Parts: sequence; C-alpha cells; structure tokens
Amino acid sequence: MTKHILIGESRESWLSTYENYLTKVLGVAPATRTSYLLIAGRFLNHLSRDGNIDRSMFTTSAIIEFVAADAAPRKGQGPGTTIAATRSFLRFLISQGIVSSHVETIIPHMWRPRHAALPDRLNESEIKKVLQFADDGTKKGIRNFALVLLFARLGLRADEAARLSLDDIDWVNGHILIRAGKTRRERKLPLSQDLAEALLRYLRRSRGRSKYREVFVQADAPYHPYKAGSIGKIVTRLLNRAGIFRSSCGPHLFRHTLASSMVNHGATFKEIADVLGHQALMTTAVYAKLDLNTLAKIALPWPRG
Repeated sequence: MTKHILIGESRESWLSTYENYLTKVLGVAPATRTSYLLIAGRFLNHLSRDGNIDRSMFTTSAIIEFVAADAAPRKGQGPGTTIAATRSFLRFLISQGIVSSHVETIIPHMWRPRHAALPDRLNESEIKKVLQFADDGTKKGIRNFALVLLFARLGLRADEAARLSLDDIDWVNGHILIRAGKTRRERKLPLSQDLAEALLRYLRRSRGRSKYREVFVQADAPYHPYKAGSIGKIVTRLLNRAGIFRSSCGPHLFRHTLASSMVNHGATFKEIADVLGHQALMTTAVYAKLDLNTLAKIALPWPRG
C-alpha cells in the first residue's frame, strides 16, 4: 500500500509518495518512472513557487495551462509523454483523495497518425562500418564492439543491455536471458557464435575486475555498471563517428534494423514481437511498412504523363 499525502507537505514529499505509488502500486518500468517523476515535478512547480502544495491549486485551468505549456516545445513523442504523465499523476491524486474522480479526462487526447513514417534503419554496409569504427584495438574498443554487436544481433533496448548480467548468459546452451523490464516479460534470445566470441573477448581482455554482476561496467575502477543513458551515448557517438546520422541515432536504430531484416526474411509479427519483447502486436505492426520486397510487388505503377 502506498502512503498518503498530507495537505501542506513539501513538493519533495508529494514526489516521494508518487514515486512509491508508481513503483509499488503500478509497477512501472524504471525509465517510465523517471520520466513521469520529472514531469510531475514540473507540474508541481507550475502550481506553486513556494514549494508547498494544497488541493485548491489543482484547478481545471491550471492543469490545462500546464499541459499546453509543457507539451508545446516538445517534438516527436514528447507531447504525448507530457499528456500520459500528467494523466498518471492526476490518477494518483484521485487515489489520494486530493482531486475528484475522472479529473484526468479534462486533458485532451493528442491525435497523431499511428506509424505515419517508416522507422529509421541501417543497411548492412552501415552496420559493418559502425563495427569497424567501434573495434579500434583498445579496451574501450573491444567493449564497444561487443556492445554494438549485441544491439545488432538481438535488438535490445538500452536499459536491457545495461541490466544484462553475467548470470544471464548461458554459454552451454547458447542463449541469453533478457530479464523482465519495460513490458515485465522475460525472454530467451539466441547467442550467435560471433556475439559469443565478442562477449568473451570483452570479458577476458577489457572488463575490469568488478564486484558487480552486470556485463557492461565502466572502464575505470571501481567499475560501476553503466546506466542505460550512458550506453545510449556510447552508441550514438560511434554512429556519428561512422558518419551515420538519423533522427533516432542510438540503440533503437539497431532495434528497428533487426525488425526490418526479420520482416524481409519472412518472420511473422508474433516472432518479431517475441524477439523484441513487445507486449502488444500493435507495437510490432509498424514494421509491416518495412516489408519493402512485398510492398514493391503490390505497388501500383506510377502514372506517366
């Protein structure tokens, strides 16, 4: 059970109680929890400048004004995140008896066409180029090569790579266990020969002796595990060094690339969803547009005039 807020408590107390609610009641993923807490913090700042909050501040106009102001400068998925996070915080306030039921419905839905554009992806030569830039012969290069190959072969999320433990690698049976995270689902993925060799090379020649069980640890003592954001930055820098720039230039680019390759080799949506760890097939449906071979066969001829 989550504790309750006392009216007049500080902003920090409200956020602490909300974090407890997100973690213990809803069980949201760490990345989502962090994002929602940041937006809830901005929401409370918008309502009160002196740090103390009371129920009279949660007016319809104040809520709508915050959502409009916070969402306006954001691009891509940003406005949608503001809306989702604010709704979540309002539902939390309802559970606390701070605001009336269904107050979250005053926030308008932001319409946007689902899957309007093709996801960015890499071609085979670009993947080879990134791997070449990654493997520069140094200890960091050995780590970077293993990290990029992990994303290219398995399409992991950055947080999944960060949480990957030495205990999750089954060298005998040739698979890697991806622990429950964003979708709260575990899955086993195949450990290919080249990926196994890259990981062993990293563990034997590059990874420092660490008390932590996470596979990827920082290059310098005390060898703390990398956070998802740091891993994302490593991959983005490698892509940029290789002269590859996309609107989404990080680990997710390899994820989209793997899905594209699977579609074009005849994989079903269910098979792709199982590999990528999607909870809903609708999330996987975007990759239907990446079956370029099939689309080319059914496309109407371009009229000549």
